[in-house]
Amino acid sequence: MSGYLFNKTQYKFFAEQLRKGINRVKKNKSCEWIVEVHRLGKIEYGQWVYTEIDRREILALVKSQLNVDLLYDDFPDDTSRIDRASTFNEEKTRTLSVSHDFVLVNSLNTLKLNQQIVALNGFQSLGLYINVNSVKTIEHGYIVLVENLSVMANLSLVKLSAECAFLKDAIWLYRGDIKAQQTTAMAYQFFRRFKGTHQLVCFADFDPKGLEIVLTSDADYSLMPTLSDIKQFTAEGADIDYFKQTDSRSYINKKLSDSAEIGIEPFYILMSEKRKTIKQEHMLAKAIALSLSKINNVQ
Repeated sequence: MSGYLFNKTQYKFFAEQLRKGINRVKKNKSCEWIVEVHRLGKIEYGQWVYTEIDRREILALVKSQLNVDLLYDDFPDDTSRIDRASTFNEEKTRTLSVSHDFVLVNSLNTLKLNQQIVALNGFQSLGLYINVNSVKTIEHGYIVLVENLSVMANLSLVKLSAECAFLKDAIWLYRGDIKAQQTTAMAYQFFRRFKGTHQLVCFADFDPKGLEIVLTSDADYSLMPTLSDIKQFTAEGADIDYFKQTDSRSYINKKLSDSAEIGIEPFYILMSEKRKTIKQEHMLAKAIALSLSKINNVQ
């Protein structure tokens, strides 16, 4: 097996193995290929051995190449249901989901796309599903990638600090769910498409997974509570998410050890000291003011 891109055989093999989470696999041609071509894992004693970092790199590599999530999506087929229906009676077999090219966007004011102004009605809504292929230009200076759907449904409740009030004119993009019909891949691809021409902001939970999303999103800024507000935050009940999200903490620790400065150090230090997390729903419910923090390039 040669070449840089994943083929269907390799895709199916690594999807099966990475879902199992066993880091030792009897070697085969796919294992040899991933080691030789991408330097991920190693072959020893007739087995392919990989670390958690290797696992994450494989998932990221598949997403960059095929725009799908290896753990949840089938190997992509370029055929739409409409195209298949032109020939076959069964229109669903081996086709992309209907929502494959769609992302959810919202705004506190109006959407400005393709040199047009799109007025959103007065009803509370999640926003507007749009086909990414139809978007040629975005007349918003800032694009905010949002982790949770509850934010999209309650955008008016987002409290912005005075210094970033200009985000009221941003376009807000839902990251997506890990579901067959709506993976996160398309939202990330759409988000990164405007890197360099727009200011990219990531708004996620204040927990290890949220900081990991920030670091892997390719955003220029993170939107989160101030350190003082984090220290003062309280909520009833046990907060165990910091302890549960061990993979994300391992990822962050690795990035912090590899980079001199990436932009989330004081937030992660405080989170680790207090073992405290704050979900986006808490930020909205308690009207916690949000501020921007610069994120440096993370490889």
